[in-house]
Amino acid sequence: MAFFCIMETMKPEILAPVGNVEHLQAALAAGCDAVYFALQEFGARAFAKNFTYQQAKQAIDQCHLVGVKVYIVMNTVLFPEEIEMAYQQAKTCYEMGVDALIVQDLGLIYLIHKRLPQATIHASTQMSVTEPEQIQRLKQLGVKRVVLARECSKEMVQVCKETGMEIEIFIHGALCISMSGRCLFSSFKYDRSGNRGQCAQPCRMKYSLWQEEKKIKTDGQYLLSPKDVSIIDHVQELNVDSLKIEGRMKSSEYVYESVFQTRKVLDGKVRTKQDVEKLQTAFYRGYTLGHYYQEKGFDLMNQQSCNHRGVPIGKVHSIHQGKIWISLEKDLWQHDGIRMGDENGCIINYLYDRKGRLQNHIASNQLAGIEKMDGIKVGQIVYRTLSAKLRQDVQQAIEQSSRQCQVEIDITCKKVGNPLMAHVRDGENEWVIESSQVSQEAKNQPLSKEIVCKQLNKTQNTSVQFHVGKVDLADNLFFTVQAINQWRRDIVDQIEKNRVFVQPLVEQEDSFDGQIEHVEGIYTSLNKEVATQDWNITNAYAILGALEMGYQAVLVSEEVSNAQCEMLCASFKELTGKQPPLIKMIYGHRRVMIMNHCPVNTNLSDGQRKNCSLCHHNQYSLKGLDGTKILLEGNEKCQMELFEHEPINRIEQVSMYKKMGIQAYYIYPKFMSETQLKNAIDKVKNEL
Repeated sequence: MAFFCIMETMKPEILAPVGNVEHLQAALAAGCDAVYFALQEFGARAFAKNFTYQQAKQAIDQCHLVGVKVYIVMNTVLFPEEIEMAYQQAKTCYEMGVDALIVQDLGLIYLIHKRLPQATIHASTQMSVTEPEQIQRLKQLGVKRVVLARECSKEMVQVCKETGMEIEIFIHGALCISMSGRCLFSSFKYDRSGNRGQCAQPCRMKYSLWQEEKKIKTDGQYLLSPKDVSIIDHVQELNVDSLKIEGRMKSSEYVYESVFQTRKVLDGKVRTKQDVEKLQTAFYRGYTLGHYYQEKGFDLMNQQSCNHRGVPIGKVHSIHQGKIWISLEKDLWQHDGIRMGDENGCIINYLYDRKGRLQNHIASNQLAGIEKMDGIKVGQIVYRTLSAKLRQDVQQAIEQSSRQCQVEIDITCKKVGNPLMAHVRDGENEWVIESSQVSQEAKNQPLSKEIVCKQLNKTQNTSVQFHVGKVDLADNLFFTVQAINQWRRDIVDQIEKNRVFVQPLVEQEDSFDGQIEHVEGIYTSLNKEVATQDWNITNAYAILGALEMGYQAVLVSEEVSNAQCEMLCASFKELTGKQPPLIKMIYGHRRVMIMNHCPVNTNLSDGQRKNCSLCHHNQYSLKGLDGTKILLEGNEKCQMELFEHEPINRIEQVSMYKKMGIQAYYIYPKFMSETQLKNAIDKVKNEL
């Protein structure tokens, strides 16, 4: 039996979030082209269930059998003591057959590129790529795809696409207000690093806005909480390679509906009002078209609430007889989740009709009763935040799904004595598969297209569905039904074996190809030759990666402790025989966040950020409920940067850093007078 395979170009895809095994089944049933998930370590959703190695291998094989790609997420920064362990996990993922890893850490990208050059790497959105210059640098390390930062406009996405890099963008889901990977707010304040998958979400907390010592009246207190991005209705306009949906910590209903509705629009259909309501019921903070369509101000933000809002279904009509009575505008079901006002909500375990009888369903335009709760007021709007019926419908769709790989097949047998030849195409590969038996001369009924198609259609219990194209058969051929069935089974077997087959890895020695320059002195600004905090350099291999991308020096991440910094320097010297070209921030206000949104302009002007310089005429700040004060300052690109209120001062630690091998120091001059800056420089010089 002859067999060969030809690779074709990859097609655009719908990329589904998978936080657990249940999500995977929902995504497959809904029609995704690819899925992404994390293992137990090194994923930026540390509190998701995530996958074990065994579950991951099973998921990869299941997906590959039906033509779905699998990307495993390893999108956290890695400290010196973790980098080799992370590489071994990456290697195991490739050995299991994963199609690509989505990676943030520059050191891990460097190691994979050097040791496993045939492996496919996608740069995570945590790398905060927004422009072609970053893409060109990442090409030096073998990156094949970039998940662009959510801040990219439609025009910038097209410019990035023209670099030749595969481009992936988020089309639905939660929107971080900070540029991903550049937010250190949670790390500095709560010792829970967003770059390590442990974000405490300070952006979803309440703040007040202050001008100097004057509190500014704002419309709502969630000044850093954006709506969810949703451009599902625009996906046919997007010139990208992958349409990514956020949501690994959401429900199976959310996964199913977001994927199903994206597929619906891509197929040229229009989402109905009921479709939109289903997805809003699954999760909804309000929708924005986001930075892709350059929405700003209150079009981008929801300052009233930071949580799942759900869909309005009625109002509190009255409270009596130990029950809350709801005047329904939509049907209500037992086990639905509801919210009344901003704080109160419940799962409905007991649902009553107006006569006080228990029911499992109350129709719209009726009164529905639920058990009384404290804090509820007559007239409050009631929202559905969880739908028992939607959960049931999605579960039924999953159970009834029998997803198969769609395979085109041309059939040939031109003379007696030849085998049946199947030319098979599944969208990515091509095969030619011969029958194990050859044809005989027909004595009665000769072989026909109808006979062959009838037998080929018996694949309901397999991962394959055939679509017969050209059939070229001689007039006098005969095959037994058993022979045709065996041929069909051989075809299916070869397709399935090929789809789960993993090419053996060829591991190589990693060798550094860049230049290592000596770096020393005091810096008060950083030029384009320095890999700044935005690259999150946390290990020695990340330094090598930055140097190989063309940088000459590296600002070490503020998330690296002194002990880890010492380990980083020692491991770099062990790898290269030289001291690392590191710069250490020694004095100044640390930036905790950078965002393409301005709470000052939004609350004091029209939110459009045009011809506005409010933040340069006055000092503005945010104050949390705990009294924490954060300074606001717009940069030259009209991006708002947030800084710690008090500067860090490590000048007395210079001698310790010198012993590590660091001889270059950074003083960040923002919010400092010329006198203060000069004094800081003089103090560092004295320590040197």
